[in-house]
Amino acid sequence: MTRQHVQRRILRGVGANALSQGVGVLVQLIGLPVFLSVWGVVEYGDWLVLTSWVAFLALSDVGLATAAATEMTLRVGADDRQAAVSVFQSTWVLLSLVGLVILGLVAVAVHATPVVDWIPLRHVSRTTAASVMTILAAQVLVVQQTGLLHAGFRCDGNYALGQSLSALARLLEFVAYVLAACLIGSMVAVALAGLLARTAAGLIFWAVLHHRSPWLRLGVAHANRYQMRRLAPAAVAFLGMPLGHALGSQGMIQVIAATLGSTAVVVYAAHRTIANVVTQLINVINLAVWPEFSTAFGSGDKGLMRGLHRSACKWAFWIAVPTCLLLLLVAPILLPIWSRGQVQLMPALLAVFLLIIVVRSIWRTSAVVPLATNRHQLLATLLVAGNAAACGAACYLGPAWGLVGVALALAGVDLALLLYVTCNSLRAVQDRPSQFLWALLAPPIQLVGQGRSKGMTEQIT
Repeated sequence: MTRQHVQRRILRGVGANALSQGVGVLVQLIGLPVFLSVWGVVEYGDWLVLTSWVAFLALSDVGLATAAATEMTLRVGADDRQAAVSVFQSTWVLLSLVGLVILGLVAVAVHATPVVDWIPLRHVSRTTAASVMTILAAQVLVVQQTGLLHAGFRCDGNYALGQSLSALARLLEFVAYVLAACLIGSMVAVALAGLLARTAAGLIFWAVLHHRSPWLRLGVAHANRYQMRRLAPAAVAFLGMPLGHALGSQGMIQVIAATLGSTAVVVYAAHRTIANVVTQLINVINLAVWPEFSTAFGSGDKGLMRGLHRSACKWAFWIAVPTCLLLLLVAPILLPIWSRGQVQLMPALLAVFLLIIVVRSIWRTSAVVPLATNRHQLLATLLVAGNAAACGAACYLGPAWGLVGVALALAGVDLALLLYVTCNSLRAVQDRPSQFLWALLAPPIQLVGQGRSKGMTEQIT
């Protein structure tokens, strides 16, 4: 594999991921002032609480789409497209059945049981909350279907195209949200607009996939139970990572809503959104380098893995530090303007969030090593346990120290993961901690990772 091929794939992936993260930043930056102006702090806080509950339903696919994408890519690489179609259709059948069952359970739970009464809402009525949660659950089902279609793009060498279409689908959903909020104002109308937009995006996804990979068809003709059973362990292994992140993100929202109220949720979400701008930039690197780690691992090229690991962590760190310092300086001006004066800056809260981001820039990038080599089971377990413990600690730190206490609970988890992940990744790529640290701290001007791949010296900047 030549240096040019590796760099070309990374650059295409970076471009597609940059578009995706750019859309994410745009949605976050525009969404808060728009919804605050339409609904106000209290009602928008209720919307965040409802969406955070439904966000957990995204985990109902138990990693099936991710496991299928990996298996399909391996099959196509082995020139066995029939097996890839079998995996594709088997996953589609199982994903559809699970999704429909979950949707039915949610509809019954929110309309026929007192579940909604247990959610700490201040403005939204029970009927409205039940309708919104049902519609959002249906939207999650559509997004999961689109995720499986994305696996089709990835397995046939069209990852960048699939990622770009995913970004445009999210943008279409956000535009529908904003139009419904501004023109109608009803929370139910906003949820319904998002569902319709995601459905339209899914149809476009399928049409483009059918054009680029006509051999990959949905259906049941090649579906079988063997593929479903074989995919189950790999799928469950991939579940822990999003579950852990959901506990640290959406779970903490629920803790804040229960202990400090929905207004505190808005303040917390606003500060977290500012800090997460840096996370979006770092994810561009992580997702682009991920496939190259897998390739290097498959060929047993430790030198290439070591170079990729150093370069990825280095760029992530040197993007995070100056960007966080810049945000610390401009946030006192940005936040009042962005929130139209409805959210005031809490410097201590923002400082803790930015510290968390710097720590995450290293360990989440380093975590690509176990993720790309399918050795992330213990990491996923620690992430889930750590963020669950953080939510528990926040129940006490929140009332005692306010939102800063909640953020400190998360910071403790990230510091622990920094030590665990980097030590294990360095061991996997056979790198020395002192050499890695020296490479990390040197400015990313001319650093080049070197290794051998199929007899050729590779250089990954």
